[in-house]
Amino acid sequence: HNELKGVWESVIPTTTDTEMKARMIGVQTTMRKLTFLFGCLIGAKILSQTDILSKTLQSPELCATEAHQCANAIVKTLKKERCEEEFNLFWKKVEEKKPALDIDEYEMPRKRRHPKRMTDFFGYINQPDQDFATEKEMFRTYYYQCYDFVINTIEKRFDQPDYKMYENMEAIVTNAVSSKSINALFYEQVLTEGSSFRTLYED
Repeated sequence: HNELKGVWESVIPTTTDTEMKARMIGVQTTMRKLTFLFGCLIGAKILSQTDILSKTLQSPELCATEAHQCANAIVKTLKKERCEEEFNLFWKKVEEKKPALDIDEYEMPRKRRHPKRMTDFFGYINQPDQDFATEKEMFRTYYYQCYDFVINTIEKRFDQPDYKMYENMEAIVTNAVSSKSINALFYEQVLTEGSSFRTLYED
């Protein structure tokens, strides 16, 4: 952050290309906003976990069950970080970095109401958007929303009938190779969840 800030301060005054200069000033202005700092820090915090999952899933030797277990472990960690205690620690870090990075004071957005004509047309109630007393309260909501989005995305990716069927089929093959017995109930489960597999095979 400070390295880029130094670049803008040295390059902008000497840039003659007005369009390029305007873009650099725009980036420089954005980097001084609290929303930018918050985005960088929350992104680094969440990606430190999701990157582990991403790298693990790229392993050519990884089986479906192991992939699912890894995803569950990452989701479990993310859910632990999605709490008030973790947010307070995160916000403390944000506050500590603001002076050093020359972050501008944040101005709370004004309360907005949907125009009555839009209410009449679209049919939703003309209520004001959520009102926050402090910037910490508002960014707390953003913090939870970020975690909810990532957690739901990972869970949705692995909570699919076809994936579960693939896991079960993989277990049958693995157990067969290792000469482990599989009860009839498990076979019935695979056949029930693997209807798309049977359809593909029959076609």
